[in-house]
Amino acid sequence: MHIDALFASYGIERRLQVETQVSVGVCAMVATGLGVSLVDPITALEHRGGGLTFLPFEPGMVMDHGSGRSE
Repeated sequence: MHIDALFASYGIERRLQVETQVSVGVCAMVATGLGVSLVDPITALEHRGGGLTFLPFEPGMVMDHGSGRSE
């Protein structure tokens, strides 16, 4: 389920101020007090111990991921 549809199904209207596709940027913005965010578990693991608090989000959501490699 898409994030907007999930929030709407609970009657919650998000107050979106800033949006980015880059997880490092999201964590940096949250660390400076600009708000909260939903991030994937890999990002949470990479940024643990950096002054941020990560909590599980329920219900679970499917997130798309990509990968790359050098030749």
